Amino acid sequence: MALREAREALRYDVENARGKAECVQKALRFPVGTRVECRVDGLDGWHKGRIVNHWYREWGMPPGQFMPYQIELDRGGLIMARYDNDGGIRRAVD
Repeated sequence: MALREAREALRYDVENARGKAECVQKALRFPVGTRVECRVDGLDGWHKGRIVNHWYREWGMPPGQFMPYQIELDRGGLIMARYDNDGGIRRAVD
């Protein structure tokens, strides 16, 4: 049982490393620290915040899956942008 769990954990780590390597080869539009506006699931309109991380993932996401941006909202809380496009994230006009 322990060997099977160790193999599964190794496979998970390898898939994450492969996914991260593929992600970092893609150029993102906004550097960390950029003020942005995001559409947030469950909330109407656009919400301002600041990019705090690139290629973010949380525990429980499928192996190798990363989100291009993690954003700290001005209203509080952290969100992830699933895609790097103007439909979900754009530069803020303050």
